[in-house]
Amino acid sequence: MENEEKITQEQIRPYFYKKEIVVNGACIVILSVVLALLSLAFKLTGKIYSFPYQDTVLSFDSSIVVPSIVFPIVSNLALLCLNYFVKTGDQLIPSFKKLSNTICLILLYIVGILCQFVLMVLMAQVNINVHLAYFIASFIELCYFYLMIKLYLFNYVEDKRILFEVIRFALVGVLASIVDFVTCYLFQFIFLPDSWPNLAITSISVTCGFIVGVTVNYLCSIYMVFKATTEKDKSRTMLGKVMFVALSAVGLFIGIGLQALLYDVLNLDYILTFILRTIVTLFWNYFSRKYLIFR
Repeated sequence: MENEEKITQEQIRPYFYKKEIVVNGACIVILSVVLALLSLAFKLTGKIYSFPYQDTVLSFDSSIVVPSIVFPIVSNLALLCLNYFVKTGDQLIPSFKKLSNTICLILLYIVGILCQFVLMVLMAQVNINVHLAYFIASFIELCYFYLMIKLYLFNYVEDKRILFEVIRFALVGVLASIVDFVTCYLFQFIFLPDSWPNLAITSISVTCGFIVGVTVNYLCSIYMVFKATTEKDKSRTMLGKVMFVALSAVGLFIGIGLQALLYDVLNLDYILTFILRTIVTLFWNYFSRKYLIFR
């Protein structure tokens, strides 16, 4: 009976309300413009930070660090307050009563801040005007955080419809990628001694990053992403776990192959290569897991 009530409620609640889209859309654009204008107060210092990533070196001006962190802290809080205090949909009732949702939203708030910084670093590689970059990064990050508010403040995280499943999957993919990257970077440049052969360091680092990333991805997929499973769901069985790792490994090799083809052979821009590779592997990971494991 409870399940029927939940299904009925999901069917009644639209994906998005018109007022919700208008209000939040206007807020996101205004905040992005304001932050871009505020960035005029931060002039480039000429002090360049550089760090290696895979087979390239990422460089950016030190002046973007502070605003890239402070701006999303303020803008995310403003967007959160808007959705909490202003009713933007007939059945949108904000709530912090569910502790797990509140914790997730706080963590994703922090992830959003990191994402804005990463976006600024990436745009610095293609020489986009820094003030335009602030606008683009702020707009993308605020759209991301709005979706997180939608999921966790209004409890759409339990919604079994495909749109929100895809949103949750993309979110988990981002989280797992960040964990993978951080783990790999720590092993590559901090934990392992420089005296070891480069091949050994790289192999161990990539393997550790893959293991930790897949573990996070698996746990999040079970408890967060795939809600509309049936009795055919294999995710909690040993076979399902093995399949999850195997399919993830296939996705990894697809990514490596695309990286080699697009960047090394076709000489495409590194950022464009990264975007294309990420999109293709996300499609593979979603559909392979959806139809082979979380059925």
